[in-house]
Amino acid sequence: MRFIFFFVLLIGQIDHLLAQESLGSWGFMLPYTPANTLVRAGDRFFVGVEKGAMFSYTPSDNSIDTYTPAEGLSTIDIMAMAYSPSYQSLLIAYSNSRIDLWKNNSVTPITDIERSSIAANKTIYNIAIKGDTAYFCCSFGLVVYDLVNLEVRDTYVLGNNGNPEAVYDIEWNSDYLAVATESGVKITTFNTPNLADANQWQRITTLPNLPAREIVTWNNMFYVSLQQESNNTDQLWRYDPQTQTQQLILSEAGWYIKDLSMGNNRLVVSRWQYQYTAQHVRIFDNETQYVDYSYWQLKFPLQSILDEQNVLWVADYAGLHRIAAPGDGQLFLPNSPTTPNLADLSVKNSELWVATGAVNASFNYTYSQEGVCRWKDNEWTTYKNNTTFNMFDFISVAQHPTKDIAYFGSFQSGLLEFDGTTFTQYRENN
Repeated sequence: MRFIFFFVLLIGQIDHLLAQESLGSWGFMLPYTPANTLVRAGDRFFVGVEKGAMFSYTPSDNSIDTYTPAEGLSTIDIMAMAYSPSYQSLLIAYSNSRIDLWKNNSVTPITDIERSSIAANKTIYNIAIKGDTAYFCCSFGLVVYDLVNLEVRDTYVLGNNGNPEAVYDIEWNSDYLAVATESGVKITTFNTPNLADANQWQRITTLPNLPAREIVTWNNMFYVSLQQESNNTDQLWRYDPQTQTQQLILSEAGWYIKDLSMGNNRLVVSRWQYQYTAQHVRIFDNETQYVDYSYWQLKFPLQSILDEQNVLWVADYAGLHRIAAPGDGQLFLPNSPTTPNLADLSVKNSELWVATGAVNASFNYTYSQEGVCRWKDNEWTTYKNNTTFNMFDFISVAQHPTKDIAYFGSFQSGLLEFDGTTFTQYRENN
């Protein structure tokens, strides 16, 4: 299986197919789902995409803009983002551990983590910004970055005996600094003389012995999600560092917590149910009063922002959502292919068809239901299983030499024909 942008870059040289590209230039056609990261930068929302690039949405003029390596990004497959209003800088972390600092439409690559000699995995899970400091939460620890001098200031390796330990998130209140790690929550004070010394960070042993994934502050107390894989049930706890007490706030069987954020002094919890049977964003006015936000297009929320008008913005598997109230939502997404996967393609008369299926390493079913995609008249259209036909694993495509007909071959689920209007399935019995 290959990523779709590789082959589309090649056909970007065919000016009759990509009329907006000049002859011999390169063009990117990337999927913009699943949207896994979301930040607000002034009047725009920036959305990062797994195995894709980035797009922005501006509510004031309802515009959508896309950003790819053609616009200066270092690469694709975004893992985390953060924005500094003070420095008007957007930090973008990729799966290859590279980071872009994007400011005034100019990109400065930050390659310190990517090039480091650390033998451990170098995944960047999250980015947080405090003043002139950016914290990169990594699979080996915490990297402290100076936004003024554009250099790494320090690295905190917080595992026992100086061993690497994953840091998933970081948060602070007026006195304390806390990190969510694979062994739980660790906390220290800002006046600690040597934060790079793992012994200066104390694990909160009164919380359950579970990995901590997300952490925020609310009324000067820490709220943290703990991951309980054994029964697919995540927990939300409150911890008061002044009194060193804790309280379980939320734990419902089969529900995962994917993101915690704060907006308008409300706690925003993005979550979905085991086996993807339900999903919503829960907004707490206080610890006992809440409203669940969802609507029919919301699919597995990954990051959420509650704005000043109490409008909820959500990045999820379907794109960017604006949810004004429960049941009242709207989806924003650039016109694009819906998957990075490619098995075969066919071009004829300025029309491109893509088969998106695959077989596994044993040459057997993958049960891909991503269907087939068409690029025509500068528009992408995706035809998926269970909406237009009942087939999967499309691995080949061909177009009739003289007629406007396209054929799609699947892995052992038959042949599909499209005549421009109707899909017809052919199996061994017809």
